[in-house]
Amino acid sequence: MQALRLIIIFSTIILICIIFLLNFSLSYYLQNGPNKIPHIVVIEKGLGLREISDVLSQNGILIKPKIFTYLLAINRLENNLKAGEYKFPANVSPKEIYEILSEGDTFLRSITIIEGETINEILMKIRIIDGLTGKITKVPKEGEVLPETYHFSWGDSRQKIINLMKNSMTKKLDQEWSKRSPGISLKNKREAIILASIIEKETSLNDEKRIVSSVFHNRLRIGMRLQSDPTVVYGMMVQKNKKVRKLKSKDIKIFTEYNTYLIDGLPPGPISNPGLDSINAALNPKNTDYLYFVANGMGGHNFATTFSEHLLNIKQWKKKINSRRKKNK
Repeated sequence: MQALRLIIIFSTIILICIIFLLNFSLSYYLQNGPNKIPHIVVIEKGLGLREISDVLSQNGILIKPKIFTYLLAINRLENNLKAGEYKFPANVSPKEIYEILSEGDTFLRSITIIEGETINEILMKIRIIDGLTGKITKVPKEGEVLPETYHFSWGDSRQKIINLMKNSMTKKLDQEWSKRSPGISLKNKREAIILASIIEKETSLNDEKRIVSSVFHNRLRIGMRLQSDPTVVYGMMVQKNKKVRKLKSKDIKIFTEYNTYLIDGLPPGPISNPGLDSINAALNPKNTDYLYFVANGMGGHNFATTFSEHLLNIKQWKKKINSRRKKNK
């Protein structure tokens, strides 16, 4: 009888301890964390459960890391945790931490490629941005990358995002080419990118791009040289290793394969990486008789059908420039 009483007492104590531990564990597992604001933390590959708990604790995300380690270990959940960069919300609970890490819902970084950037400018961005790893082993050519915002996870390779940019350009160009206007002067998709890259550098105004495109198409159709200043600048940069900040009249007389003042037709390759609006404009020019355009002094351009009209537009532009200079004195 005495032995039975001891067994009952001992069992009761054990049960009370189990209930206490379960209640304590549940309370810990569901309680709000110490971080008052969202926090981004990198969980490196190869870290064990204890190391992950320590990283979270050191970053102010997790309290009592040993308890977190113990709870996951006894439930054999440690192998579910995935490496990566995570954004933990404010007051995140241990339960939410486990869910975030086990689902692998990593924080996405972004990189924005601006319309008209050259491939060298893009490669520089990719090389210096935080979060990407490895070298670029297959360098894309000018015009092969589609400018837009791309998202990536910490630890992704640089080559992976380059491939994503190239695939985006290929896909979008195929779509736009299939919708091109009939009878345009372009023979293939490469010529479309070349012309789009020139349009991109000539104007940043989307409502002007199809008009600028019409000027170049009209010139191509009648065998007139494109005479585009950005092609001169690009040619001097890539073939003369010279950066031109302000184009001078003597510069257009310097021969490069890209100088459309001195060569017929399109240059041998793109001079930038054009955006979708410029590609669309190259493939769908507006129906005009324009052969000339010049800056209007207000961010846009004035267009002309004849050279005499063009000269008048140049005079107006110079007048505005001179007027501004006088005001600034």
